[in-house]
Amino acid sequence: MSAPTLADFDWVQTRSGEQLHAVHMHIPIGKLARLDDALPTFVRLACGRRTVASIPGPFTRIRAKRCDRCCDALGYPRGVGSPKNDDAIRKLRGWDS
Repeated sequence: MSAPTLADFDWVQTRSGEQLHAVHMHIPIGKLARLDDALPTFVRLACGRRTVASIPGPFTRIRAKRCDRCCDALGYPRGVGSPKNDDAIRKLRGWDS
């Protein structure tokens, strides 16, 4: 497994900013660097959408609902907040080791 990035930990938000989405795992390093720097970047999401996304601010990362389709695609529990704040996801990804 590759080292997690901010996009893995925090997920991203689209321009609407209503939900958190998972970035499709196979994106070029340059795009990951842009996302990690919180720059809007065109990406494909785990739910299948192609859109401009960026790392959200701290309040969004705490309160926004995770996209159900992204959660289902990754086998994650549906819920609220960034994956890094969800104990079940942390355990699934091995982030607590």
